[in-house]
Amino acid sequence: MKRLFVFLSLLFLFPSAGRVEVVLDGSLGTAGSLSGPGYFIPSSLGKQVGSNLFHSFSAFNLASSESATFTGAGTITNIISRITGGQVSSIDGLVRSTVPGANLYFINPAGIVFGPNASLEVSGSFHAGTAEYLTLEDGGRFDAKQSGQSVLTAAPPSAFGFLGDSPAGITVYGSYLRVPEGRALSLIGGTLEVQDGTLYAGGGTVTLVSGASAGEATFSGTDFQGDSFGKWGDIRITDTRLSAQRPTVGGVPLGNIEVSGRGGGAVFIRGGTFVLENGYIVSDTYGDGEGRGIDIRIEGDTLLTNQAQITTGAYGKGSAGPITIETGSLSLSGGSFIGTTVRPGGEGNGGDITVRASGPVSLSGYYASGSDMRVSGIFSDTYGKGKGGDITLEAESLALDGLGTISTTAWSGSEGKGGTIRISVDGSLSISGYYDLGGESFYGSSITSDTYGIGNAGNITISAEEITLSDFGSVSATAQEGSSGEGGSLKIDAGSVFLAGGAFLTTSTLGSGKGGVLTLTAAESLTVSGAALYGPSGIFSISSGSGAGGVIDIDAPELIAEDRARIAVITEGTGSGGDIFLHADVLTVDSGAQISSSSYGAGRGGTVTVDAAKHVALSGSATDNDGKLYLSGLFGQAYGSGGGGSISLTAPMAEMSDGAVISASSGGAGDAGTLSVGVDTLTLTDRAEIATRSTGSGKGGTILVDAADTVRLSGSAITAATDNADGGTITVRAGRMVYAHDSSITATVKGGTGDGGNIDIDPVYVILDKSKVIANADRGNGGTIRIAGEIFLASPDSTVSASSHLGIDGTVTISSPVEDVSAKMAMLSSSFLDGAALFPRLCTASGDGGSSFLVRGRDGVPPLPDSLLPSP
Repeated sequence: MKRLFVFLSLLFLFPSAGRVEVVLDGSLGTAGSLSGPGYFIPSSLGKQVGSNLFHSFSAFNLASSESATFTGAGTITNIISRITGGQVSSIDGLVRSTVPGANLYFINPAGIVFGPNASLEVSGSFHAGTAEYLTLEDGGRFDAKQSGQSVLTAAPPSAFGFLGDSPAGITVYGSYLRVPEGRALSLIGGTLEVQDGTLYAGGGTVTLVSGASAGEATFSGTDFQGDSFGKWGDIRITDTRLSAQRPTVGGVPLGNIEVSGRGGGAVFIRGGTFVLENGYIVSDTYGDGEGRGIDIRIEGDTLLTNQAQITTGAYGKGSAGPITIETGSLSLSGGSFIGTTVRPGGEGNGGDITVRASGPVSLSGYYASGSDMRVSGIFSDTYGKGKGGDITLEAESLALDGLGTISTTAWSGSEGKGGTIRISVDGSLSISGYYDLGGESFYGSSITSDTYGIGNAGNITISAEEITLSDFGSVSATAQEGSSGEGGSLKIDAGSVFLAGGAFLTTSTLGSGKGGVLTLTAAESLTVSGAALYGPSGIFSISSGSGAGGVIDIDAPELIAEDRARIAVITEGTGSGGDIFLHADVLTVDSGAQISSSSYGAGRGGTVTVDAAKHVALSGSATDNDGKLYLSGLFGQAYGSGGGGSISLTAPMAEMSDGAVISASSGGAGDAGTLSVGVDTLTLTDRAEIATRSTGSGKGGTILVDAADTVRLSGSAITAATDNADGGTITVRAGRMVYAHDSSITATVKGGTGDGGNIDIDPVYVILDKSKVIANADRGNGGTIRIAGEIFLASPDSTVSASSHLGIDGTVTISSPVEDVSAKMAMLSSSFLDGAALFPRLCTASGDGGSSFLVRGRDGVPPLPDSLLPSP
């Protein structure tokens, strides 16, 4: 309906065949109307100065069956026409020039409309504008409003000049405007609208400039060089035919701006606002020449919607041209995208894409029709030998929503590496929203760098004040299955980072190349929270091929993992697992969140290193919808033939509670890993546990706890257990005290012929209250227990044992004097004394509600149970 309304309204502007519509104004020679429908305009009707031929008309209109043909000598380089009558020029016919190679300039300050039947047949460039004057290179001037001020010279035109604040507009409705290979096509005016039309300059230049104030649009040759507008106007390109296809031979599709050729051409667009709706802007190179690309500079808003596309491509040896967009704000929606591609067989590189926005950038939504889905985004792809183009985005803020995507990809069969992604945001960056494909498959908004070929994946660098990922939003750098290239690195620098709702960051290798490095630095905090239907929120490094896993390196003053979230390196193939390094002032892991290194194949699990400047707190658990229990903690797990990963924790204070775990386990042939805890004070309460376990044939792991002050256990355990193999080793050192209440320190073998493990406890004080220190075995020999504290206190219901069910008992060595607490206890009387009778009545004040003052000595406040008592 909208197109019909616009078409009917434009019909009133187009001339009828019976009207005389090309009229000379007589300012340069003959005056009067020309005869149609084939208007013949020889050079004798104008004025030639050097290689410039000037014409002046009071009216210039063409109906659909009409044509206007400019002729002249071969010495003419530029045919320059002006319309002075003050009426819009309506062109719905053919504009032709028979002068070989001559450029055609057409200015009408009242406005220009190109209808659905308008076309060009020129051998040079075509420039149409609503300028009041043209400036010539040597200072000459061709004026369309004040013709008496014109100074005609032989110099070529250099600028379109505008005198008022509201230049007239140019409309291209359904037109097919094409210039020869390597030539320029320009529209310069106020508001520019291209609806269901085509602007084509193969290997040449298309320029759109919209001004909304006095100023000049300057040119040199076929390239746009600069401007002096104080205010820009609006540009709108809409209503492309959906069935249009890029041609291989012959014409081009309607609704496009295309400058493709053996050497890709250039597109220049300047304006106040720019809207591209369901249209194409294309610059491809097919030969050896380098593409010149697409350059868009918009003062205000730039909107691409309804499958709009801005693309460059390389089909031959030449590289694709760059895409540069400088704008106030940028919005891509409805499956619209900006992209550069190295096509199969292409040897040139992809073009670089640069977006600079002083305001927000938004990439959102998708187009779906049957099995065809196109997401909105910015893309760089290579299918050939050439490297993928780089993507650089700078903005006040960036939002990817509803499948919005930024990606670089080296596809299968390609040899070039993927392009890099660099994003710099002054404020917030948010990535959220997903599409459920069914069958536990989904597609979320993302920033990705992938390789499927022999080339490496590109690197990703992101900086922002605040980064939020939710609803399966992701940032990933991956060497995909079947690839031999390495995964890209991911570097994030932000004030704060928040991941929730299944969102994730990942560097992974699923092929033979090694995984990349994930580095995250947060000046304030990192929070990883929650899980979704198809997985937890998290930060991951995954290795499922022969390549080694990547590295996760995180530095944040406050690091929080909660509600089943994960920070994990996972090894599923023959490659070794990646490593995790966490640097924080305070680390909190609770509600079933986990930090882990896991190995499921032949590769050895990676390491988890935690370095906290102040405090580590691990607590709690959570269950999912299926009732599966998730314990909070740090984990190193081996389920295949590879050994388990190791865990190292360093902090002044570490607290574990409510079932939290630090665990290095093995469920296969690989040995369990090593746990190392270096602290001032370590506290385990309410079923917390530090454990190594081997349930397969692998050996038990090693636990080293080194506390400068105290290790406290209450209702908790330190365990190095195996089902069949030799037990693990536990070493607990403390500068002052190891205190265990209703707890256990064990290195046992559940069954088989494995020997019990070794336990070494070496503080100043060892206190066992209803607790156990055990290194037992089943058929193997008992383990070894050494307690070297200066003072050893054990309650009667505490146990120290290194026995064997069928084998030889182990050894227990206690080098400190054994203090039998029970031997020094006396039974108290069951008759309690009434203490109230022994207290004297305190002096009472004279009157109800009086106050009292009580003075206590230095022993008025009882000491803590483990504090030293002062001497009398």
